[in-house]
Amino acid sequence: MDYIIDNGADSKYLFEIPNIVDDMNLSVYAYRLYGHLKRVTSSNCLCDQSTTILAECCNMSVGSITNAKQELLAKNLITIENKPSERGKNYHLIGCRL
Repeated sequence: MDYIIDNGADSKYLFEIPNIVDDMNLSVYAYRLYGHLKRVTSSNCLCDQSTTILAECCNMSVGSITNAKQELLAKNLITIENKPSERGKNYHLIGCRL
């Protein structure tokens, strides 16, 4: 009989959203974006995916991502820092607070 052994970290397969976030009355777009951010952030809780990539990953429009970022920012669930890229454009470095 063959066995599958996985020595990977649990974070490779799951993430947690604090219950308080579910009680914050977020829009479905903000909740979906928050879930994606929690899934892709590293141990330092930072995400540098572009708005376009976030939109593709969350199956949302760029405008919906922009609005969802602002909603999460207003609820103090994320931080957004503008960082310059090598191409001269700024990008957002997003940090999850919870």
